[in-house]
Amino acid sequence: MSPTRLSLVIFASVLPLVALVGCGDHEEQPTGGGGGTAGNGGSGGAASKAPTYYEDIAPIMNTHCANCHIESGIAPFALTTYESAKAVAGLAKLRTETREMPPWNPSNTGDCNTYENARWLTDDQIALIGAWADAGAPEGDPQNAPPEPEAPKGLAKVDLTVDIGFDYSPDDSLADEYRCFVVDPGLAQDAFVTGYEVVPGDKRVVHHVILYTAETPEGDAQADANDAADPGPGYECFGGAGIGNARWTVGWAPGGGAQMYPETTGLRLKAGRKGVIQVHYNTANGSYPDKTKIHLTLAEQVENEAQIFYTGTNDINLPPGQADAAAKGVINIPANVGKFRVWATLPHMHTRGKTLKVNYNLNGADTCLVDVPNWNFHWQGVAIYDQPVASEGGGTITIRCGYDTTKDMEEIFNGEGTDEEMCINYLYVSK
Repeated sequence: MSPTRLSLVIFASVLPLVALVGCGDHEEQPTGGGGGTAGNGGSGGAASKAPTYYEDIAPIMNTHCANCHIESGIAPFALTTYESAKAVAGLAKLRTETREMPPWNPSNTGDCNTYENARWLTDDQIALIGAWADAGAPEGDPQNAPPEPEAPKGLAKVDLTVDIGFDYSPDDSLADEYRCFVVDPGLAQDAFVTGYEVVPGDKRVVHHVILYTAETPEGDAQADANDAADPGPGYECFGGAGIGNARWTVGWAPGGGAQMYPETTGLRLKAGRKGVIQVHYNTANGSYPDKTKIHLTLAEQVENEAQIFYTGTNDINLPPGQADAAAKGVINIPANVGKFRVWATLPHMHTRGKTLKVNYNLNGADTCLVDVPNWNFHWQGVAIYDQPVASEGGGTITIRCGYDTTKDMEEIFNGEGTDEEMCINYLYVSK
């Protein structure tokens, strides 16, 4: 996801790369558990009895874990039965307390925004899981079992489907492989993507999927050249599509289902331009043939044409041996940009990343855009704000990224390679 992949000309003529986002309080409400049987997540009062699987834990896991933790899913084990959940009760407590699970990078506490598509447990839900593990993972009454998790619903309307074109088996000698596949949407006229659904060919190996679309004929030519230069199907691509000025259009990570962009908005697909599907394969569970597909919902016109813009810094010079190395960038937003709205955000770093925070300062008022307290490279995606936030040009954006370089012996610089780093935040914005 290189900064050079986004047009500065478009940036200057349409709207800025940042938006002022309010960071008001957000009160968490318990959504899992059966009637609050344990006094471990709320305020005051001793526990009347320990939480149990069927009454308290299964509702949480069915809602927040079962999309990935299912048989033949990307997760290494299932969490759809009492026996499977009990076997990892202690691990579930640890991973939820540290917010490593469910996988979600931006903080959703309300201190710096909330997101309508957040995979996020409330403090009460985390406390229930911890108390259940501490009590020895009691089963409860199977007659009180909640309904089976519903299968994720697909798009109401599919207007176009693109896929990688063949069954691809990732290289099982690599723990992680990033492969790009050139596709041709075949559009005779411009259209707007208003929703999408990524259907991985085999969830055991597909870790994330991004659809980039070329902006220019030169981008088309570069995609074809990259494909021709690589002896295997598609071509290797770690950080982005590798085709210069490309537009990020669709993103998916395990657990994600059909996604509609905010109502009245859409991303333009240019007629005659090609696309590149980037697939991140993880072979921890083995190598299996994959033919990932992307379904798209299109509109001829939208009220608010959106674009995804880059904010970040190339000034990355990280000394080795540091637990908290840092990079910082400041961008001035011209006042003549005028008013605009921000609808979503997409942070991006590589494998050394630990934290990322973006603030917007307008007329002396500093407001948080996004806060990532515990970065995980393998769980990236679009975070859609609960409400679009109105803002205007004339301020500055500051992005700060923290990294762990304790295992490095040499200085780390900006770049797309595995041994390099990035400090980026994309924004989904419109007038």
